[in-house]
Amino acid sequence: MPAARQCALLTALIERVEIGSHRIDISARPTRLRALFDVATPLPRVADDETEILSVPVRLRRCGHEIKMLIEGIDPFTTAKPDVRLIKLLIRARRFNVALVGSDGVPFAALVKREA
Repeated sequence: MPAARQCALLTALIERVEIGSHRIDISARPTRLRALFDVATPLPRVADDETEILSVPVRLRRCGHEIKMLIEGIDPFTTAKPDVRLIKLLIRARRFNVALVGSDGVPFAALVKREA
């Protein structure tokens, strides 16, 4: 769908968006959604000018010089990807720790050269 069409569709369906520090409230017009899909039967308990409010919890998080708004639980099927570089560093650190503990008097500099 072209961007202009998406904008027109959202403008018709959404009356207002309020952004707070702990949540986002989206006021939608269910009667216009019904008209968009050509549904002849009225939605239960919805007047022509009534809006429904969808509240989404958010939290603010400082990230360097900026603040990001995190919206939790958008897609339950997404999982975070493991940080491969961090995993490799942890494996190296664990190996070096084992070598250090079992060194029996080997100088630290020699252990570093051997593990590098």
